[in-house]
Amino acid sequence: MAQSISGNNILNPLAKGPGRTEPEHMQYGDHSSSYWPEGWNYQKYSEATAEDILSLPEGELDKMQAGLREILGEHGAAAMSKHNFERRLSGGPTMLDTYTNNPRDRRASVSSINADVMTPSWLKQWRKRHQDQPWGFVGVRAGCYGGGGAEQRWKEFQAQFQRILEVPFDWAFENGRSSGGGGSSTSGGSGEAASKAREMFEVRWIEDPALDGADVQILRGKFQELQSTLSPGFSQPIFLSATDQVIDSVLGMAPEDLPTTASRRGRNPAPWVYAVAASSDRGVPDEHVESAWFRDVFKVAIEVLADELWWIVDSGTMPLRRITRGVKGEGVAADAGNDDLEDIWWSTAPSAERLKKVTEGDD
Repeated sequence: MAQSISGNNILNPLAKGPGRTEPEHMQYGDHSSSYWPEGWNYQKYSEATAEDILSLPEGELDKMQAGLREILGEHGAAAMSKHNFERRLSGGPTMLDTYTNNPRDRRASVSSINADVMTPSWLKQWRKRHQDQPWGFVGVRAGCYGGGGAEQRWKEFQAQFQRILEVPFDWAFENGRSSGGGGSSTSGGSGEAASKAREMFEVRWIEDPALDGADVQILRGKFQELQSTLSPGFSQPIFLSATDQVIDSVLGMAPEDLPTTASRRGRNPAPWVYAVAASSDRGVPDEHVESAWFRDVFKVAIEVLADELWWIVDSGTMPLRRITRGVKGEGVAADAGNDDLEDIWWSTAPSAERLKKVTEGDD
């Protein structure tokens, strides 16, 4: 039987508290995840081969990884992966000789490989397809018009939105600088590349008082008018919408609750923005099982726009209906009160909270 472990009493120095704790100070073990598949523990996970991973039943890898994020935090789990990678490389000359036979070149090779491991997928995607080019999303201002200080409130929203938006860049810069790659975009380190990517990333807002409180079809039509003129880094199958509710979710956050690189993902509440499908076409016939997964308007956590949402839509890894499979749709009556769906989209993987409900239900 799969093992579920309560993480309430686990102190996580990587995910909480000021500053960053180096991974070698963390004692990893079975307590590092709230969930292990049957026959698995930390030792097996840390030494798993590709064959081991492929042999897992469907869904078990997602549950295990979400359990790691629940206990260690998003970036703590990444630090653990780095720790395990380094431990494997230092395990003996045979593994190191796979890369090079010269000790000095071997150290450089290991450093480069380690830096590449710590380079996030979204940063690799930008460097591969859009390096030195602007990238991001188009956003529609659908609220906060009129008098009574509305313009000042909009400016405050934009400033706070931008700070939250840049959390993944902060994390990539911090970890790229310490990854052994020297922060050089040519050596594989992500520090310098993250700084450059930050400069080029933006949300381009469409502002028009006629869009105040506008129906989603009107917003979609406005975006479609511009879509053919967008540069590749912005030509995505979705756009963002900032309604009065979105602005409240951002400006209503207490200072101590604002996201940082140490914040646990999957939490609720969190500052969010609407993501809207550029087309209402589900991509499959109505009777197809995947048709029911499509959500043309859904909430997404602002702090994952750059690293989770942009990467997956730009890469074309999966159609939008699969991206939205686990999240509630705005205005979808059947989704209200459905505990099997997330209120806010964080990634395609289920959050620790949702997995906990599933695990408790299985028990």
